[in-house]
Amino acid sequence: MFNQEAAPPSLGRVASECGKIIFLTLLPLYSLLAQQGGGTGVRHWKFSIDLTAFLLAVLIAFWLRFDFRIGIVVYAYPQSVFWGSVIDTVLGTLFLLYYKPYRNIWRHTGFKEVWEIARLIFWQKTLFALAVVSLVPTVFPRSIFIIAPLVSLSIMIVPRFVVRFYTEGRFRYLRKTGKRTLIIGAGEAGAQICREIAAHSELGYQLVGFVDDDRRKQQAFLHGFRVLGQVGDLPGLVVKQRIETVIVAVPSAGRSLIKKVYELTATLPVETLIMPGIYEMIGKKVSFSTLRPFKIEDLLLREPVFMDGGKIARAFSGKRVLVTGA
Repeated sequence: MFNQEAAPPSLGRVASECGKIIFLTLLPLYSLLAQQGGGTGVRHWKFSIDLTAFLLAVLIAFWLRFDFRIGIVVYAYPQSVFWGSVIDTVLGTLFLLYYKPYRNIWRHTGFKEVWEIARLIFWQKTLFALAVVSLVPTVFPRSIFIIAPLVSLSIMIVPRFVVRFYTEGRFRYLRKTGKRTLIIGAGEAGAQICREIAAHSELGYQLVGFVDDDRRKQQAFLHGFRVLGQVGDLPGLVVKQRIETVIVAVPSAGRSLIKKVYELTATLPVETLIMPGIYEMIGKKVSFSTLRPFKIEDLLLREPVFMDGGKIARAFSGKRVLVTGA
């Protein structure tokens, strides 16, 4: 048990002791991290951010609990904050070294990574609550056991998504560089093309939005970009939004849709790219590299017919032939 008879420490003493704990904790941890083969600078700062989620969770939870009045926290709950932070840091360190969330590539953070972090924090905070109740007899508001997990989760998740959004080029759209692009089809294929354009600025395209004939998707957002209208609105959108490239991202599109898009854009100064049909995409991954310019065959309302030139030559050689239809 920790001694609760001693006089409450001053603010300076609390800060000094917390500093010592942080210093004495980080030194051996960095050494251990390097010995595990993770001694890169990037992994060190990732580990530091994750460890901060436990170093500061209790203090921030108290601060939030008492409506941002740090004076009440320091003078009324110094021992609770101090020992709670020590226990949370020790348990958090053990869980970090066991689960190793800092080894994940942050720019690919998704639901799976968030779920793993949430599970880590759930079990760590469960043990934290049991340890505090058992070892810290000073007054410890029970609401801290609810607020602290949310604080830790936020500190661990927010930097990961900031890195992901930055590397995907979300902020680069503010520079307004690249060909202004409109995607036809706000489905899975369109979403994949959108992600590739966002992640690879070297492609030279700047996404403006989507068009889709599904009425339920009108004015909705996909990866932060609005569905601006339907396919029939293309001419007006091209002029209004100064579109330079139109991408047909509908693998299941029939010849009628492709013909309609061609007719709407034929007289407009835009580059038009289409995604191959669904049968051509079998065994392939949807990506920007699968896009291609229009071919004359795409305008047929049927599959192209391929004829044997040799047989035709033998059948009509030396004959006068009248061809009707063009």
